[in-house]
Amino acid sequence: AGTTVVDLRGLTFIDSSGVSGLLSAARRARDAGDRLVCVPGAQPIQRVFELTGVDTVLEWVDSPEVAG
Repeated sequence: AGTTVVDLRGLTFIDSSGVSGLLSAARRARDAGDRLVCVPGAQPIQRVFELTGVDTVLEWVDSPEVAG
């Protein structure tokens, strides 16, 4: 099983298309027996995930190095 890390720390904006894309990618990874993990972005970015409830669906790690 592999792990894909999505590092959101460099984002300044995310909308519903980005959130949907991450959900789709996480679903595909799970279906393939892999993991998709996200490194949280700045507070405004994380707020989008919190408002949509997606923060409880995706797997979060503190840094790319701890995803392994």
